[in-house]
Order: sequence, then structure tokens, then C-alpha cells
Amino acid sequence: MFEKNYERKLVKNKKQLINLILYIHNNPVKHGFVEDNVEYPWTSYTSLVSEELTILKRKQVVEYFEDLENFKYLHKQLGNKQDSDL
Repeated sequence: MFEKNYERKLVKNKKQLINLILYIHNNPVKHGFVEDNVEYPWTSYTSLVSEELTILKRKQVVEYFEDLENFKYLHKQLGNKQDSDL
């Protein structure tokens, strides 16, 4: 996290936040570490789709995507798109 290649970015609007969430959650899929987001434990994806207790603002994040089903759908679509780009 504190390595040279990381930097802060100001998130200016809802669309940018949604794209950033999708990017972060799909990076492990894009780079071939896992085939599905839920298999990678070091992003918030698994916590957001589960019903386990979390300190994350799960409801608020999921509402950016309208509902949980759309949240999962958009992540899956991006993963599929990345697969087809290879």
C-alpha cells in the first residue's frame, strides 16, 4: 500500500466511484489470479456479497449498483469482457 506505484485519486462523482469499485474487484480476474471475484479474499467483493458482519458500508456500496443482483451482474460482465479481450 505504501509502495511507490500507489497514489491517491480524488473520486469526483458516482460514476467514477462505480468504475473504481469494478476495477479493483476485477483486477485479480483480469490478471489471472482467480477465475471469479469471490475466490480472491483481498478485496471487499466477498464481504459485500455475503451476509456476514462487516465494518463496510455494504448497503451504501450495493445501492450504487441499484441492488445486489445488479452489483454481481456488472462484476461478472466486466470479468467476461476482460476475458474476451485477451
